[in-house]
Parts: sequence; structure tokens; C-alpha cells
Amino acid sequence: MGLCLSHSISVPEDPVYPSNHTIKIQEKDQNGRINRLTPINFTIPGPISNKTLQAEINHFSYFISASILPGFDPRGMMNNSCMDNLFLITENDSVFAGLFDGHGRDGLKIVEFSSKFMQDFFRKNSAFIKENPKEMIENMFHQCDEAVQNSSDLDCATSGTTATIIYLNENGLYSASVGNSRAVLASFPKENEEVQQGIKNNKNKYKRTIEPSRVLKEMAITVDQKPNHQEEYERIIQAGGKIQQLADSQGKTSGPYRIWKKFGNLPGLTISRSIGDSIAKEIGVISTPISQFFEIFPDQDQFIIVGSDGIWEALSNIEAVNFVEKFRKKCLRNPPVIKEYPTRKNNSTIAQLVGEEARYRWFDICEQDDVVIDDISVIIIEISTTSPVTQISVNNSERKTIKFKSFAYENDPNWNPSAVNQKLVKGTTVMSSEDPLGVESILNEVVKEEEEGKEEEKDE
Repeated sequence: MGLCLSHSISVPEDPVYPSNHTIKIQEKDQNGRINRLTPINFTIPGPISNKTLQAEINHFSYFISASILPGFDPRGMMNNSCMDNLFLITENDSVFAGLFDGHGRDGLKIVEFSSKFMQDFFRKNSAFIKENPKEMIENMFHQCDEAVQNSSDLDCATSGTTATIIYLNENGLYSASVGNSRAVLASFPKENEEVQQGIKNNKNKYKRTIEPSRVLKEMAITVDQKPNHQEEYERIIQAGGKIQQLADSQGKTSGPYRIWKKFGNLPGLTISRSIGDSIAKEIGVISTPISQFFEIFPDQDQFIIVGSDGIWEALSNIEAVNFVEKFRKKCLRNPPVIKEYPTRKNNSTIAQLVGEEARYRWFDICEQDDVVIDDISVIIIEISTTSPVTQISVNNSERKTIKFKSFAYENDPNWNPSAVNQKLVKGTTVMSSEDPLGVESILNEVVKEEEEGKEEEKDE
């Protein structure tokens, strides 16, 4: 096995996550030079949801834990509602799990609506889903998006949500997703298979290596859908959209690629598929999920991690896999009714523990970029078998997963910074690589200004 552990500090055998913290935020000038360090004291909020579920299907046994940790602003200047949501259902010899990460002014309402819609859809159609999972799940996404668009109670012009679904039945594992929440399968490597165990961005002082009890390999079973993926880019351009990063008044670009109308400041979306986002739907964003099927091999497959991008901004796939493998059998099987801090393995489910580790690593992002910590939601599906070893199938072939090709694009030399960019220059918050919370307040101001302008025109 190929091991590449490049960091000297390791996660302790009994990691402890207290509620009170102090970080030093870097105050930078427009050239990125650090002027001073500002100490910030804060108390982290506890989980808003902790769930567990156990199910047996055919000869498979699944133990599932799930947790949502709300995002927050260490400075205490912003008070955003948590826009993550999830559900766990077992019915008709199957497991159905969903995870959502909302954005925009009505993101929370759309997340709650979408979560309820998909749960109701599954309960009403579980028998049909079992017969034709791929087609029925894709229909569920389309119908959910249509219901959001047609709801008079939801403003989805620049609001929407990601959605990631895991469906398990006696045949195996089905995954489907829109957006950039991600699911990763952890398995034993084949004999003599190289497995790299690196650490993402070892300049982050809050990151530490994770020495797993057993070496596993990771495989993403969903596909992040972003505008700088070739397949997505071509569809959006053909639909009349454009794809660019934000830029300051000097034309310096930063952050992820975003989807814009050719003329105007909207919608600024960083994902190429979603539920909601009606303006983006006019320029190539779609609600068709990327769905895949995988046979499960219980002698190799160990667990599935489903997480919002709050997890994956802080942990690489293999880091998350190593962390879960190291601590999952030492954590609680049922969450406590009242959550006590400090969080540690003997008073937490593995879902919350990995969420706490991701949030701890966000402190470095806060110190360097002065941003709010994103909402963090995670589902861990542990796989085991009730069959004798002689009945277990062995995977001797290479399991394939869909992948998108990413590439960067030259910015249009004739493009002038928009009102959004001007506001970013004047503001004090510098965005991180994704920054789903920081930029939305700015984009919402632009939407509000345009709506007020239209109302003034009507009045005249």
C-alpha cells in the first residue's frame, strides 16, 4: 500500500471538541498583505439534528447515523439560519436517505419543501421505485423542481438547494444528486492496489493526519456539478449564459466559477444543477440528477459518507474515510437527547464526530479569509453482512464511476466588474474558495436593488 502522510500532527486517539474557542483572524489589505491579527472569542452552536437508523435488507445490515451542525459567524455579525437538511427512511425492504444544502434568501424554505416532497414521494411510490429506481428517482427530482417553481409560497429566483439521494435495496446502491454535496464509498483495496493517504493543504494549522485502524480506499459515488466542468459549461453557454469568476475593480478574479446572464449581475450560481434557481434555469442550469448504480460487496465495502460541501471544504475524501474508519466503532450507536460539550467519541455518533472535525478545520479558513463557517451536514451508512462468508460475492472487476472533466476558462477581456464585484471591493469580507454564505448577502442586495428599481418604474 502506498502511504503518504505528510503532516507531523495527528488526530488524538480521543479527540475533544470544546464549545469555546479563540481564533486570530488575519486583517489584510487589498494586496493580500497581513496588517494585523485580531483575536476572536466565540462559542460554537450544538447540532440541530442527530439521527440514527438500523435496517436489514436481504443479507445486508446497515447502521446509519446523521448529524447537522449549523454554520455561524465567529465575529457574531451575521445571523444566518441553517439551510442544511436531511432525512432517513426505511420501508419496503429498502433504505432511502436524502441530504440538502440550500442557498439564497428562500433557501431554507426550499430545503424544507424539497425534503418533505421527496419523503412523501418515496412513501407513495416505494414499490415503483424498487422496480425502476433510476427512472423513478430522476422523475422525483424533476417533479420536486417543478413543484418548487410553481409554489406561490417560494421565491426561487435566486434561491435553491442541492439534493443528494442514496437508495439501498437488495440489488445494491443507487446514488443521485444535483449540486455539490457529495457521497463517498469506503472499501478495502484489492491485493497490491496502491492507496494514497495524503492530507489536503498541509498549510492549514488545524489539519492533522489521521492514522486509520485499517487502510481503505475512497470512491466518489456522486459527481460535483460545477460550471467549470466541460459537459456543464457547454450546456450553459448554448443556453445563453456565461461563466466567470468574481473580479475586483482592478479585474483581479477570485473564488469559484459562477453562472451569469450575458447582461446583468444575476444569478451568480456556483453549481450547474439544482432544485429551484429559476433565473439560472433560463440559462442552462437543470434539475436532472446524475444517477449511478453500484453493486455492494460486503467483504470489501465498509461504509458510505454523504456530506454537504461544508464537510468537503475541510476534509478530502480520503481524510473523511480515514477519520470515520478510525472512530466509528468507538462512537455511540444512539445520540444523546441533550447534547453536552465537549464532544468526544464516547458521547457522540460518528456522524457528529466527523462533522466536528470538519468544523474545527474551518477555523483556519476563518483566520485566513475572514468568512463565516458553512453549515455542515453528514450521513454515515455503515455496511455489514448477516450472511456466511461463503455467500458473499467478490468484486474482481474495476468498479466505474462517472467523472467530469474540469478546466479553467479565459475571462472575457471586455467584461467590466459588475455591481456585485464593486460591493465585494468595498466590503470587509474576503470569500473562500466556495463561500456559499458570504457572497449570498451581496447577491441578495443586488436582487433587492433590481426589484426596487422595477417597482419604481411601475410607480412612475
